[in-house]
Amino acid sequence: TISKFSKFIMKAYSNMRLYTLSGRYEFIVKEII
Repeated sequence: TISKFSKFIMKAYSNMRLYTLSGRYEFIVKEII
């Protein structure tokens, strides 16, 4: 499941810019942590 988690992190990181534009940076951080 580590690879699956890493995949999620990669996706979250890729979408981080979009989340930041939407003001959801804190949300993405909470999801990662």
